[in-house]
This record gives sequence, C-alpha cells and structure tokens, in this order.
Amino acid sequence: MIPKPTEDTVTNLLVKELEKYGVKAELFPSISTPSGVRKPDIWCSNGGVYTVEAKFKESDLIDAVAKIQNDYIRWFDVLGIKGGFAVLYPEELTKPMPSEVLMKLAYQAKFKVVAMFPPKDVRKSFTVYEGTLNEIAKILAEHVLSPPEYVEPSADYIIKALCGTRRNT
Repeated sequence: MIPKPTEDTVTNLLVKELEKYGVKAELFPSISTPSGVRKPDIWCSNGGVYTVEAKFKESDLIDAVAKIQNDYIRWFDVLGIKGGFAVLYPEELTKPMPSEVLMKLAYQAKFKVVAMFPPKDVRKSFTVYEGTLNEIAKILAEHVLSPPEYVEPSADYIIKALCGTRRNT
C-alpha cells in the first residue's frame, strides 16, 4: 500500500528548508496566548516571532488566515509576534505516493503563501506569494530574518500639529 502524505510530512520539509536559510523553526509547539493554548504548525523565533499555519485545501486557507490573525497577530504586542504566514500546500501532494516521489514533487510543485503583519508594520499584510518549496522558504526567511519596518512619525507634522494646537488654545 502506498502511503498518503500528511500536512505534517510536508511541514517537516518546509522546516528543513527554512533552517537552510538560518531560520530557527520549531514544529508544532504549544504556545500560551491570551486566547488560550495554541499549536501553530511552525514557530519561527529569530529577530522576532513568526507563526506558520499550513493547509492542503484552498477552502481551509481562510481558516489558517483567520487563525493567524485572531490567535497571534491580534496579540502581537503581548506575544512579540512580528508576523504570520498561511501556507497552502500543492493539491498534488495529497495523493498517495512513495516517499521518494513526494520528495521530488514537493520541490517542483507550486505553494501559495499569505503573509500577515501587525498594524504598525509597514510591510503589506495579506500579500500572496507563489513558488516552489525552496522559493517559498526563501521568501519566509527574508521576512523572518529582516527586522520589521515601522512608520516613523514625521517631525514636520508633529511640529505643525503642536504649533497649531497652541494657537487654538
């Protein structure tokens, strides 16, 4: 009987690729949040914490997006979350196949990723990326290994706002 790949099998491959880029990635940790104990698929903890939720079905991708937003990004200031990624695994990886075929196909098939960041981060939330396992791991690593960017207040605006406030009082 030929085994059917699981999300865990493919997630393990993604972690190995992330680690090649220097990402500290932990599989299936238990995390205490204000919403209760959560178990993301991957917990990346380099310069900041990033979560990854992975799904095989496109219909489940919205659930992964909602989970990242509601369980992690919502508490970014408490948990130190810098972002999250909902990953859609290629449908062709759901079919029964020998492990050597899975390994080859996993590196050729196209993955989809939705990147999400806290509201203070200038990176565009809900950006969708597509690529092979290696390409997706590289994109995730670039986000995880780069410090978040924040909008800096304009000194001119602050001065004008303060001066305008004084005139009105």
